[in-house]
Amino acid sequence: MTIEVLYFDDCPNHDGFVPHLRELLAEHGVAADVTLRRIDSDADAQRFRFLGSPSVRVDDRDVEPGADARTDFGMKCRLYRTPDALTGVPRDRWVLDALGLDPRENDGRVLAEDLLGQRSARDRLEGCPPAYRRLHRRVLQAFVEGEPTRGDDLARWSSELAVELDDAVAELERHDVLWRDPATGGVATAYPFSGTPTPHRMRLAETGVEVFAMCALDALGIPYLAHQPARIVSHDPVGGARIEIWIDPGGERRWEHAAAAVTIGISGDGPSASCCCPHLNFVSDPAHAGGATLGIDEATDIGRRIFGSLLDDRDDARG
Repeated sequence: MTIEVLYFDDCPNHDGFVPHLRELLAEHGVAADVTLRRIDSDADAQRFRFLGSPSVRVDDRDVEPGADARTDFGMKCRLYRTPDALTGVPRDRWVLDALGLDPRENDGRVLAEDLLGQRSARDRLEGCPPAYRRLHRRVLQAFVEGEPTRGDDLARWSSELAVELDDAVAELERHDVLWRDPATGGVATAYPFSGTPTPHRMRLAETGVEVFAMCALDALGIPYLAHQPARIVSHDPVGGARIEIWIDPGGERRWEHAAAAVTIGISGDGPSASCCCPHLNFVSDPAHAGGATLGIDEATDIGRRIFGSLLDDRDDARG
């Protein structure tokens, strides 16, 4: 079995993807080496059927379904179309399928990385105009500061950003990162925050602000987004046990119930509020879950990667 990554120098997605690919292979016991093939010219791109950087092939076949029928070879960054967004790297699931590995649906980490990672707010914002992303960040900052976003706030910020409010909100809703309350015109949801109470209540330690997370994974990512420690209080949906978790982005993590975990699942297509969030809960014992789970440490690491840099403005050029 040969595994090959084709790329060109200065590709923004290649450098981070190769270590991730090697970790993925190690997790699944795949001992094959990863061969790197640098593409230096358009002539090389045509010769090696290069669809963009990075491309991954297993035994000379591209891991993306249907890619073998394409002929748009050239020196370019590659975009992968998933059911939820355009991304700059192939899905873990495609790589595992190309390797002939079982999905291991009872493996919470595989599900979290493959399904939830594809639905991260950063991935969903791919292609969204920079001004709209700035509006989204302004709403997130308001949650961090404990200031609910009203309809007139949205109107004022849209004016300051020189965008049409309805167009901006419609685009952010299309990307499934912000939803407006039709009754009030204010913000009902701005991932990872909920404007209404959920089972996952949090207190930000430095400001004392209380917020609600859409799901358990979102709650674990919020301390990294807000850059301050936070205390999470939730309840096991089966046994009702109270679960308290302390996350300090600078180091300490602790929680009640040594076996506490996060349930991992997904159902159907559509907004994450309906197909993801109901399945992502804290449990005091994985035996209560009846399905895939992730330990708190692993779930926290995923939450950090999904939401930790969401308030940064470095991606505005990607729109």
